[in-house]
Amino acid sequence: MKKLVHVVFLTILLSHSAIAQDKVWQMKVSFKGQIALEELEKSVPEFAVDFYEPFIKGGAAVKEVAIYASPSKIKSVDNLGHILIADRIQKQEYSFTKGDDLLSQDDLSIDYPLLKDPKTVEDAYLTLENEAEKETINGISCIKAKLKVIDPNAGEVTLLVWYAPELPSYYLSSLPFLINIPGAVLKLNDQVHQELGFEVSDLKKLTDLKEFELPQDVKIVKLSATEGSNLEDASVFQDAFELKAPLKWFS
Repeated sequence: MKKLVHVVFLTILLSHSAIAQDKVWQMKVSFKGQIALEELEKSVPEFAVDFYEPFIKGGAAVKEVAIYASPSKIKSVDNLGHILIADRIQKQEYSFTKGDDLLSQDDLSIDYPLLKDPKTVEDAYLTLENEAEKETINGISCIKAKLKVIDPNAGEVTLLVWYAPELPSYYLSSLPFLINIPGAVLKLNDQVHQELGFEVSDLKKLTDLKEFELPQDVKIVKLSATEGSNLEDASVFQDAFELKAPLKWFS
C-alpha cells in the first residue's frame, strides 16, 4: 500500500512539475510600413506575396498581434479579432474569430522546414545564417540572423531576424514558417523593402496560465478530415488539449 501511495504521489509531483515548466511568454507584435500590391508583385516571387499581407496598402489592416507562447502551445489574437491556437504536441491548429460559433480545426503546418545543408530539395524550406552581432530586445538576448525562405522552383526571399533561443517560437498566419525558427523572433526586417517589418514589445513571462471559456454551443469544422469536412461538438477541442469542461486555456 505504501508503494502505491508513493507511486501516486510521484505521478502527481511529476505532473505538476511538467505544468510548472510550461511557462507562457506574452508579447505584442507590431507591424511597420506599407506597400502597394502592384509594387510587391514585381519585387518578390509569387509564392511569397502572402507573407506580406499585413503590409499591403488597402488590405485588411492587421497591425498588431498579441502572442502567447509556451513550449507546448501557441495562441495569437490580432487587432481584427482573428484567433489562432496551436498545440505543438497534438500538432493541431484551431482558428476562429471572436463572436463566431464555429472553430476550424486543421493539422499544424509542417511546411518550410529549417535545413542546415539543403541539397536535393523539391519543396520550400528555410535557411538561417547567424551573424556575429547580438542585440538585447526587451531585456532578452537575441541572435541576429539572415533568414532565407526558398522555393527551389520559384525563387526566394531574404529577411533579417533577431530571435531569442531562450523563448519558445511562435508563428503568425501570414508568416507560418516562424514556428521553425529556434526561438521567438522579436524583430524582423525585409531585405528588399527595408521599411517593412515588425518588432515585439510588452514582453513578459506569465507565472500562471490564465483561463478562458469558449462559447458553449461552439462547433468544430475539421478541415483535415479524410473525407471532406465534418462538424463535431466542442468536446473534440477539449480532448485535443486534455482539458476538463468547461473549455479552458490561457488568454
